[in-house]
Amino acid sequence: MGRKKKVFVVYVVIAVVIILMLLCLPFAVQAQSVQGGAHLEVNFFQTFNHVDFTVSWTTDDPDGTWHFLFGDGTETVLTGASGTATFSHDYAYNVGGVIAYQASIELPSAGGSGYWADPWIGEIVIDDRSKEKTYTVYFPLIMNASPAPYCSITVSTQDVNHIVFDATWSGAGDGVHSFEFGDGSVTDQFSGPNGNASTWHDYAYPGGNFIITMKLDGGGSCFTKVLVDWP
Repeated sequence: MGRKKKVFVVYVVIAVVIILMLLCLPFAVQAQSVQGGAHLEVNFFQTFNHVDFTVSWTTDDPDGTWHFLFGDGTETVLTGASGTATFSHDYAYNVGGVIAYQASIELPSAGGSGYWADPWIGEIVIDDRSKEKTYTVYFPLIMNASPAPYCSITVSTQDVNHIVFDATWSGAGDGVHSFEFGDGSVTDQFSGPNGNASTWHDYAYPGGNFIITMKLDGGGSCFTKVLVDWP
């Protein structure tokens, strides 16, 4: 093989090697970019000023030290490439007032050039203000019974057998009230729940003792007596 041909082959081999290196370069960078599989999750449960936290994290930094800041100047330190930690914290609070704390954690990458995962920030609110109480007051229900039906009959004037009667009634029904003269005669001229009115009647000879009765619609009655006697 000639010298020129050997040199050409060497150049070709070198070019192939360079091309293969360039093709493999992106895959090598991607393999070193461990942040793509990072994970950070924080959950907390609060009972007034007592808070229970659970933190789960995943990185590729075995020497990582992660600071969980409670937001009141104190912290707890988590270590290792990954893990799950559960811890609690009691916060100070304002008696009769409200106060808020910003808890947080971040996973800085080696050298501080970035983060393994997005930082987490959570707000802890402690409210010691008095709660407005609502009361339901039940008043006694007083139901007054309707007044009992009432009526009265009086003799206004009497001229032997001609007698004028005055009637008064209340608490009755709306219908007609019968008025019986005691000799078989009846008038239905009175009506309404309340009222007063007069009526008259001429008794036949030879007269006698008669019981006059008023019967109210809806219940109730009253009566009076008269003597019809000719001289």
